Amino acid sequence: MFARWLYALAGLFAASGCGGSGPLREGPPPRPHIVLISLDTVRADHLGCYGGTARTPSIDRIAREGVRYERAISSSPWTLPAHASLFSGRPVSGHGARYDPESEFGISWHRVAVMAQEIPTMAELLGAAGYHSAGVASVVWLKPVFGLARGFADYSAEVEDALGVTADRVSDSAIELLEGRPTDRPLFLFVHYFDAHSPYTPPPPHRPAGVDPDGDVGEVEARVNSGGGNIRPEERARLERLYDGEIEFIDAQIGRLCDALERTGIYDDCWIIVTADHGESFGDHQFYGHGLVTWDDVLHVPLMMKLPAVLSDRARPGSLVRITVQPRELLATLLAALRLQSPPGVTGRNLLPRGPEPLSRREQPVVAEAFSNLSMVRRFGERWNRDERALYLGGEKLVRRSDSSLGLYDLEGDPRELENLAGRKLDRVDEMQEMLDEWLRSANTMDVSGAPAEIDEKNLEEIRTLGYLD
Repeated sequence: MFARWLYALAGLFAASGCGGSGPLREGPPPRPHIVLISLDTVRADHLGCYGGTARTPSIDRIAREGVRYERAISSSPWTLPAHASLFSGRPVSGHGARYDPESEFGISWHRVAVMAQEIPTMAELLGAAGYHSAGVASVVWLKPVFGLARGFADYSAEVEDALGVTADRVSDSAIELLEGRPTDRPLFLFVHYFDAHSPYTPPPPHRPAGVDPDGDVGEVEARVNSGGGNIRPEERARLERLYDGEIEFIDAQIGRLCDALERTGIYDDCWIIVTADHGESFGDHQFYGHGLVTWDDVLHVPLMMKLPAVLSDRARPGSLVRITVQPRELLATLLAALRLQSPPGVTGRNLLPRGPEPLSRREQPVVAEAFSNLSMVRRFGERWNRDERALYLGGEKLVRRSDSSLGLYDLEGDPRELENLAGRKLDRVDEMQEMLDEWLRSANTMDVSGAPAEIDEKNLEEIRTLGYLD
C-alpha cells in the first residue's frame, strides 16, 4: 500500500502535468476564452452549491453548468502564497512566496518573500500562446510589486484602503477590460474579489436586517487567538451572517460579469473557473481568521469550472468530483487542455475527466503549508510561532507542526477535526510522515527561494492599513 502511494507521489511531481489529456485530437489546438475568478477568504461550505447559508445564484449557476470539486484544498491559508501557487502550478515550498522570518526583507515584524522571477506565471504562459491577459486585483498583496502581475498586458490593482477594492468596482474594471479587449485574440481574464475578508461590511441590500455591521472583529480575533476566551455563539452567528452578506454581494457582481460575457457573445466559448485563496475560521480550534493554521475551515475552498463549447464533451453539466484536489492544479489542467507544454516545476493532475476513466481513480497526496508570521506571534503569543504542513490522502489528514505536535484526522467520520487519532494509530502516522518527507524532498528539488520585494511608501501604508503591520 505504501509503495503504491509513493509511486503516485512521484507522479505528482512529473513536469508534464500528470493527468494528461488523453489522445491528442486532430486539428488546431483549442484556444477558448478563460475567466479565472478568485474569491478572497471564501470557505466552500458557505456557498449555496456546497450546501451553505449564503445565497449565491450566480456561482451556483457556474457549478450547475460545469464541474464542481467537492474537496479542493488551498496550498496555503494566506493570499500571497496561495495565489503564487495558483499562478505557478507549484506548491509553496516550490515557489518561495510566503511569510519568512529569515527574509532580509522586513516591514516592522512582518517579513515576506515573493515568488522568484524565473518562475513562469499563468499569464506569461497563456500570453506566449497568443492570449491577451488582463487582470483585476483588489488587495495589496496582488499589486505588481509582489510579483504576481507578471505577464498581464492590462492589470488593475487600485487598492486604496483596508477594505480593498469593493466588488462592484472590481466588476466595473473587469467588464471594461472585457469590452476593450483585442477581438483578434482569445482572452485570459483574472478577477479577484476581496470583500469577504474581515471586517465584514456588506452594503445594502446584502446587509442582513437587524445585524450591526460595526462590531469589533479585531477584539474577537485578539481574544480568541491570544487564549483569552472562546468566541461566543451570538458573536459567531452575527459575524457569519455579515460574512454571508459579503459573499452575496460578490455573487451579485459575478452575475454582472457573466451578463457582460453573454452580452459580448463569448459566454458559451468561455472557460469560467471559480475558486478561492483560503477560507476563514470563526473560532473553531481556538482560532479566528486565517493565515497561520491548516485546519479545514481555513483550507477547504470552492472550485468549479464551466467548460467552453470546444471542451464540452469532457464533462456533463453538474458533474461532481469527490477526490481531493488543489487550485494550483488548474495550471496543469489548462495547459493540458490547450495542448501546451508544461514548463519544469508545474506539477499536478489534469483535473478534467477524460474518456471512461473517472477522476476518482486518481486520488493522490495533497499538501498544504502554513508558515510562522512574526507579526502574528507578537500580537497573539508564542504558541503561534510554528510552521505547519498538512498531508491529505483520501479521507485521512496528517498535520505536522514545527513544535513537534502531530494530528491525524479521519475527515470522513470527523469533518470538523475534533478527534486526534495520532496517539492510537502510530503506524499510520509513521507512514504518512514518510509520504510528507518524500513530498518535501521533491518540492525542495525545485531549488527556488523567494526574493525580497521592494516596497514604496504608498504600498507600505496600504499594508499597514490592512492590519499586517504595527
